[in-house]
Amino acid sequence: MYVWDDVRVRKRVHFFLMRATGGRLADHDEEMEDVRWFPLDRAVRVAAYEGEREVLRRAAERLA
Repeated sequence: MYVWDDVRVRKRVHFFLMRATGGRLADHDEEMEDVRWFPLDRAVRVAAYEGEREVLRRAAERLA
């Protein structure tokens, strides 16, 4: 949940475990400010929120 113009907005975030196979990171829509690929161990360290870090840790466990 977040607030936009003093209105609480509910949102749902989906995570996908993917492997890069090609393409250009610059080819994204205007909704995204930035798109980057990280090695999984670095992604855990730079994730902004604990919930995101937990999703990344679980992904790492599945890949182990």
